[in-house]
Amino acid sequence: MITQVIVDRFLAAWPEETCEKAGVHTTIDNTYWKLVELNGEPVVTHEFQNEVHLILRYHNDEIGGFGGCNPLSGRYQVDGDRVRFLDIAATGDACEFQDQQSIFIEALSRVTNYLSVGESLQLRDDNGPVARLRAVYFR
Repeated sequence: MITQVIVDRFLAAWPEETCEKAGVHTTIDNTYWKLVELNGEPVVTHEFQNEVHLILRYHNDEIGGFGGCNPLSGRYQVDGDRVRFLDIAATGDACEFQDQQSIFIEALSRVTNYLSVGESLQLRDDNGPVARLRAVYFR
């Protein structure tokens, strides 16, 4: 028996996501999320720059991470596929990647919902995707 699948709507093809990884369910909480795309543009980690990332800590609804120049802090709220980031702040000195950090923080302030597929997390506002992050696992 041959099964035929007809696609009604195509949302996106995410780089590095395979059919095997799509079956993985990475939780939004307590995962190291590396920023890979911001406002539709790939994110480049420059030499001597820590990678931009978020960690959403479930036990106290706090955000940790790195914005491009400085550590990030704040809070978040999740309800189903809805998410809000609150009181996002970066502590420390300005650096040459300050613009990237400011754009990231501004994007987080607009987020209203998310889509998690495999090891990818897409943060969205009411108009569509604003950021895509990839789960990173440490050994």
